[in-house]
Amino acid sequence: MNQMMKTTTSSDIAALLNFPEKGEILSGNKVIETETKYKDNVFRYRITFPKNVRRSDIPNILREFYNTSLFTINSVDHVVENHDYQTRTTRNNTVILGSMQITPLSLTNPVAKKLTALQDFDNEYEKMVMTSPETYFRVFSY
Repeated sequence: MNQMMKTTTSSDIAALLNFPEKGEILSGNKVIETETKYKDNVFRYRITFPKNVRRSDIPNILREFYNTSLFTINSVDHVVENHDYQTRTTRNNTVILGSMQITPLSLTNPVAKKLTALQDFDNEYEKMVMTSPETYFRVFSY
């Protein structure tokens, strides 16, 4: 491993992902507590809101964090993949637990050629073409 390469901490990644901080107010809701952990290219987080936060409002409250999908660490582009979260309601709080896989862009093969809709249809249609339809259908002479 290159000794010049900087170590990446969970707080560095949290800042790049627009992760909310403790005490921050998002859409009128105060963030009570936050925790982050980054290990083996997996970023785990925990966000605590007051009890009155509805489950259906969480995607709007954390929109800026959830919509960040590409960022740069140590001049290497990274992509957020497999972002999952769950909501738990406790007696006094609403807790959001989540994790996301952070992958360097070079490992996601972004240069692979994508097919247009027409090319994709043609490829799929070629698989369905029969070479001898008489074997499946009766032939009538008119």
